[in-house]
Amino acid sequence: MWRAELIGAWVVLLLGLFIVVFSIPLKYYTDLGPGAGFLPFWIGVGVVVGGVVELIKVFRIKARTEMGSFLQPRSKLGFQMLALIVISFVIVPFVGFSVGLALCTAAAMRVIGKHHITTCAITAVLSAVFIHVVFALWLDIPLPMGLIGW
Repeated sequence: MWRAELIGAWVVLLLGLFIVVFSIPLKYYTDLGPGAGFLPFWIGVGVVVGGVVELIKVFRIKARTEMGSFLQPRSKLGFQMLALIVISFVIVPFVGFSVGLALCTAAAMRVIGKHHITTCAITAVLSAVFIHVVFALWLDIPLPMGLIGW
């Protein structure tokens, strides 16, 4: 288990560095306020800090003899969630951001949370409407549109 936590901490740290590096070319501040690089930069810094904290925690664990297996009993849930996220990114160009994220939420509730199909469907519809109203209408942020225009 120690090895898995070490690999996970390094992945988080490298992801944070990746976000920071790729946010630097974006404008940090404009005449109107924070620019396109402001939020990604600080999110990346937060992820780097989280990775460093996790690395420190991992290295402080002295029980290296209790490694156990790399995959734990609940690792399957993590892989399922990762698969749902990847599928969501693939379907967003076809169904749109609001619907894609709502379908990901419903699928996660059904597959991982074992919720009733009716609960998943209601949550998906409410999620899609909420995302569309808040981001596309209220905040006027253009979201990727799918074939149905949502």
